[in-house]
Amino acid sequence: MKGAFQQSLTGRPAQSEAAQHKAQLAALQEQDPEFYAYLQQSDRELLHFGEGSEDGSGGESGGEAPAEASDGGEEEEGPALGLQKEAARPQEARKLGKGKGGLLVSSELIDRWCRDARATCSYRAMRSLLRAYRFACHYGEREEDLDSALRITSVATMDRLVTFMLDEADAIFRGMLSLSGEAQLRGSDVTSASRWRRVEPLARAYLGNSLHLLSQLTEGSTLAHTLRRLRASAALLACSERLQRKYLRRALSVFLSGSAAARVHAFLFVRQVALAVPKPGLAAALKGVTRVFMQGAKFVSASSAPHIAFMGACVVDLHGLDAGEAYQHMFGHIRQLAATLRGALSNKTKDAFREVYCWQTVCCLELWARLLSAHADKEELRPLAFPVAQLLAGAARLVPTARYLPLRLRLLRALGGAGSGAAPGGPLLLRASKALLASPAYQQDVLEQVLELLATHLAGWACSAGFPELAHVPLLRLRRFAASTPVERFRSAAHGLAAALEANADFVAAERSRAGFAPLHACALQAFLAAEDAAQATPLQRYAALLADKARQRRDLLAAEQGQSRGDSRDGDRDGQPFVLSDDETD
Repeated sequence: MKGAFQQSLTGRPAQSEAAQHKAQLAALQEQDPEFYAYLQQSDRELLHFGEGSEDGSGGESGGEAPAEASDGGEEEEGPALGLQKEAARPQEARKLGKGKGGLLVSSELIDRWCRDARATCSYRAMRSLLRAYRFACHYGEREEDLDSALRITSVATMDRLVTFMLDEADAIFRGMLSLSGEAQLRGSDVTSASRWRRVEPLARAYLGNSLHLLSQLTEGSTLAHTLRRLRASAALLACSERLQRKYLRRALSVFLSGSAAARVHAFLFVRQVALAVPKPGLAAALKGVTRVFMQGAKFVSASSAPHIAFMGACVVDLHGLDAGEAYQHMFGHIRQLAATLRGALSNKTKDAFREVYCWQTVCCLELWARLLSAHADKEELRPLAFPVAQLLAGAARLVPTARYLPLRLRLLRALGGAGSGAAPGGPLLLRASKALLASPAYQQDVLEQVLELLATHLAGWACSAGFPELAHVPLLRLRRFAASTPVERFRSAAHGLAAALEANADFVAAERSRAGFAPLHACALQAFLAAEDAAQATPLQRYAALLADKARQRRDLLAAEQGQSRGDSRDGDRDGQPFVLSDDETD
């Protein structure tokens, strides 16, 4: 990351560092000879800054910064970021900030502070580094707003300083608090440390200035690196709920609209905050990522679908951290969706239908179905399975017309536990146009999806002792469809699934007749055909796997076609736009 922060900082051209420093020292010698003599004795390195060194060779940029961005104050030691001085002369040390722009600091002095802080976890070195770090984070902003006793005009030096602080600050704070460098820290571990009261002002200053830096960065790789390094210090956010909220807000904005790498590290940062500071960090993180997902799911297109699928996977992962907190959060959203669906069923107006038949609602329904499927082993979330199933079925039956078959198939896929959200290879269409309904390719695709979903659903019960009875009605419907359709390929597809169902029913009936237990024996029923179920070896399971493989090939082909043409299809609605329902669909 060398040079990355140098590219992200902006400033105004300045004169040579050595000449500027020399002029300031000359003015200081005239105004306060006594203090100048003190500097000669205590810190000659500052006085000779730029003489014979490459840092004073000119050509660098300088700038001042606005007001303090940190969220802390000092409780025990006066100014939290005072200059490091070996002698006790506070009234003179304060004079360093009284000159115009403060006193210039050489790169050698910065390097010395870095060595001291890394080697001995020195409080004084860390205070000095944080004062310089503040100047670097605010570099390029209004000169009159910065009240700093330090000035750094070398952008390369500031770049090294910012990189050092992001890479090493967490280890230095751990050393100050006598905490293990390998353990995963929580906020309670930090705040209960014996030295926390002394370290807290430094931690607040570091977090506040890092937040200001994070808010100014725009380049993707620099954002990703900064979030990755700050993730190690998430436990320090226990010192301030206000800083927690601000960090989460900034990370979530990157999660929504940043580059691919930055989005990943933004979510990992949010997840780490939820782990390190579970109260109130977890609740805020759950609300934040869900809100961002809903905001991003308003408009779905071929380009945005992979990002929406990624955000959905992140929401699912985050809700798995604490099932109790996840239940409370999900319950509120599910209740809101239920109210929306109930309003559409009772009012039966176009506006009410649009509230349900839009990308945001459909994506949210799929999201909660995926979440319950992924965390089916969590007892706390099981009471939500039935309400979500009711919502999916109710939304699918809301407007039962052929034009909404794409939407109904998406909802049925989610209802079957195979919801894929806005997968990049899935169809990005909720309503078909009248012209598309008559298209042979569309009819073929709908039939293949229906048969695939039916086979996948029934394959889940292929080894059940009651499968012959379960398959009776689907067999009758498939045979009736095969007899009535005039299209040969449709008839052949229906006969194929019917044959697989019949073969599987005969197989289960034969095994059931040889079983030596009654239907009342629950334990024996659970073990019935367990080996065949684990091996997916029944006729229906093999046929369902074949249909799933064909569907995967179709999705891959569709994804390739969408990659070649990013335009919207004329046969469907524009992505993300409200759907205009005709009178025959709303009656």
